[in-house]
Amino acid sequence: MVDGEMHLVLLQVLTEIEQEIRDGRCPKEKASLYHQMGAILGLMDAREQQEVAWQKAVELNPRSETFRQSLTSLREQKVSP
Repeated sequence: MVDGEMHLVLLQVLTEIEQEIRDGRCPKEKASLYHQMGAILGLMDAREQQEVAWQKAVELNPRSETFRQSLTSLREQKVSP
């Protein structure tokens, strides 16, 4: 869990990432941005949104082992007690 000030900083970073995605990057760049977004959402304990972001990263760049592994690891955490 992050404190209030850090939460605000992370929200600002998310806003910037979302803007970069909207600015029309190529699919590989967008995939990297979605992966970054997922990592930040994880820091904010927004696991469902993190999963959505990482799923999008995998859809945009299915060849990325890093993106696939991140998503798999998150999903495994959800089923572990």
